[in-house]
Formats: sequence, C-alpha cells, structure tokens
Amino acid sequence: MQQIISACRERNATIDTMMSKGDMTLIDWIEGEKDKLLSNMTQETLEKKDDLIDLLGEYMENHISREAADNVTEVMQRGILFTANHLGGLYSAQSFQGDLCYMRLLKMLDRNIPCVPMLSFGLVPLNSSTFARGLITYTKTSEAEHFPIFPKSPTNAAASLTESYTAEMARRTRDKAINEVRSFLVRKQVRELMDKVYLRKDVLSKKRYPDQILFLGEGIYKQISPMTGVNSFYHMEAETVFAKLFLNEFQKKDGLLRQIMCDSKFIQILNDTEDTEGRAFSSLLFLGCANKRCFNINLFPDGYLRGKDVKGNTVEIHVDEESLKEAFTSMHILPHVYLSWLMSGFFRGFSWYGGILQSQYLQVWHKKTCEMFRLAGLKKESVKRENYDCSGYLSGPIYMLFDTGDGAVNAGPLECMAKKPAPEVLERLFTETKIKDAHEMGMFEFYNDLLLPNEKKERWYETISYYCKQHYEAHTLQSLSV
Repeated sequence: MQQIISACRERNATIDTMMSKGDMTLIDWIEGEKDKLLSNMTQETLEKKDDLIDLLGEYMENHISREAADNVTEVMQRGILFTANHLGGLYSAQSFQGDLCYMRLLKMLDRNIPCVPMLSFGLVPLNSSTFARGLITYTKTSEAEHFPIFPKSPTNAAASLTESYTAEMARRTRDKAINEVRSFLVRKQVRELMDKVYLRKDVLSKKRYPDQILFLGEGIYKQISPMTGVNSFYHMEAETVFAKLFLNEFQKKDGLLRQIMCDSKFIQILNDTEDTEGRAFSSLLFLGCANKRCFNINLFPDGYLRGKDVKGNTVEIHVDEESLKEAFTSMHILPHVYLSWLMSGFFRGFSWYGGILQSQYLQVWHKKTCEMFRLAGLKKESVKRENYDCSGYLSGPIYMLFDTGDGAVNAGPLECMAKKPAPEVLERLFTETKIKDAHEMGMFEFYNDLLLPNEKKERWYETISYYCKQHYEAHTLQSLSV
C-alpha cells in the first residue's frame, strides 16, 4: 500500500501536497478553498459575469423551470463553477463525494443554498473506464462494478454526441445489476433508482443523452436529500452553454474574444505555446465532431480551423460569424475545455473547482495565458488577471466507505441510498476526517487514473480495500449508520 501511495504522490503534486497536511481536516481544507473563491471575487475581470449567468439561467428555464433557473442564477452570482463531473460520470464514488464537498463549500457561503449547480463536460468516450455511462456500485472487495447503459460499440462515441438511451437499454442495465450486485440493500436501491428515475417517461422522451443526464442527476440526489439538506443538484451540459457564450462574444466587433481569435499574431503565439503535454494551445480551443466522435482541430494564423476527422477526411472551417454559427449549430465543432475556461475563468473571473488533474493543468493554463497575452501586446489585460488563483480542487478525497466483509471500498450514491447516513453524520465526517486520511481512502481512483495499466500491481484494488478496512473501518456506512 505504501508503494501505491508513493506512486500517486510522485505523479500528482496536488495529492502530494494534501498528504503533507498533517492534522488538517476536510472542513479546514474546504474553508481554504472558500478563501480562494472570495479572493478571486475581489480581482478585476476582463468581462462581466452576468452574460454567462444569464445563459445558465436560460438553459435551466428551457430544460427544467423558471424556478430552477432563478435558483441556479442565485448561486452562480457567487462566481463559482464546479466542473469535476464528466457528462455521464455522475455515479462514480469520487465524483459523488466531491459533489458533497462542493455542496459544503456553498453552505459556507449560504446555509440555505437553493440548489447545487454543476457544469459537466461530455466530449469524452461513452466507454471510458472511469466514467461508465450507467451505474457504478461498490459492494465488491476486488473491483468497482460497472453496469453501462450503452453498448460497447461504437467504442469512441462521445457522450455529448449521443442520442438518448431507450427503456429497453435501461431495463437491461437494471436486470444485470440486480443479478450481480452482492448487497441486498444496494440491489433494492438499483431497482428503485432505475424504475423511478431512469425509466421515467419524461426522461425517456428526451432526444439527447446530455438532456437525460440533467434529470438523472437531479433524480439521484433527490433520493439522498435528507442526508444533504439540499433538494436539487443540477448537472448542466457545459458545451451547450459555452458554445452560446462564444457565439455571443464573437459577434462583438470590439470584444476581446473576437480580437484574439482574428489576430494572426496572437494565433501564431497560440500555435507556438504548448501545455505540459506538448499540445499547442491553438489545438485546445475547439474539438471537431463527426460520426458521434471527436477529433482534434487546430486554429491557424490564416484564419482557418483545420483537422482530420476519424475517417481521415480533412475538415476546414473559416473563422467568421456565419461559418462558426453553422459549425456550432450543426455540432461540427464544440468548445474545448481550455476555451471554456478562458471565457469563464480568465475573462470573467469565475473560480473553477475540479479534481486532481484539473487543479494542476489550470495553473499551467493561467501562467501560459498571461505570458501569451503579454507577448501579443495585451500587457494591461495580463496584469489584471495575474493574481487570479486557479488551484481550485474539491473532487478527490474519500470519507465514506462501504464494508464488503473482508475489505472497505469507496461508497457511491447507491450505497448511501441503501444505508441513509444522517446529515449530522456527514457533517461530523467533514469536521473530523483528516485530509491526509481522505486521500489514502481515495487511492482507488487516484491509482487508477494516474498509473498506466502495465504499471499497476496485481490485485491492487484488493490491497487498498484491505488497508482501508484495517485503518478506516469507522468510515464505513455500516458503522456510520449505527
């Protein structure tokens, strides 16, 4: 187990820092993240926040109700974006417990928050091993049990580009899970969740999977509202909102976004500047979309986006209002995560909160973006944003486990629905769990995300399970529910 911990600490500076915090508790750490948010709110921005907040309200009014829109915009006035969940990954234990950390941060700002709004990015494959598009349960010592709702083919289809699942697909997933999940109480919750949420007529009537996700997320969290004290968690599709924001901004002839997108000097700087993975920033603005899959597309100084789709065909789009509007409307391109952060974080000062990887690459993006602005002669804009803190991190620690008999593993929403811990139990976990311990318990996902398959040890999941049972049995839902 110590080798596993060491390997993860070596691969990720955030984990290494968190595991060096000594006696710091979860609530102390969340308090520190709140301080970053409040500090960011005092920084001068390049654009107003209101237009993005309005678009989020419009999204919620169109999909849910005017009341939901009012509640979301009320929370978004605080300048915070939680982006840790990929579209369809609502059910992994680490995402789930991260959502609750985010909820706790919001409650530090207002004990009576009306909802917990989140932005989910969906340009990730449906068959991603970490984010199964269906159910994940944690009742086995040896592995997390994935029950995907979509068939494995086409293997690289992106969640955002996928049509809705059918009742037949949902029933197949339900029946398979009921036959295989070990815990009787969790099996009961699987049936109830699938019948009451996944198979609801209004959910099945949606045309796109991203639209179903909004209702699935809300339905899941309503099942545990007595535990959280918040009735509504909303997972909004990030690409839809940011595509509209981009088009609105690009129409402004004197706007900053238009200025840099049409400036050959700035575009050349984007091409010449690379992130930590060696990718040019000009390739991180958009993703091309064809045949339900994504492909890389690069912005060149001559004013064209170019790339090759999954079939090897050359795609070329001119950067002008009409061409971009057509490309976005037809979903031939969508905003990449860097462009979304540039518009909302760097320009508008929203604080982004995510997981262990995001907490590192956002800091690099911030530093490099300030440098690119200075090189392009936009020194005043660079200076305004240089004190903006991009280290936001909320999704990663684990503080609730599920006892499997011989081990203890991460607890997801199904396990919490089954055991129903009281709200005061959740609060006690926040105030008493040490951040170092929460990262040891989180090793299931850290080890999976940070190491390549050929680097992993045999039976590593079981090794972590046994360790957690030995050291953190008091964190199991079975103990907490007594």
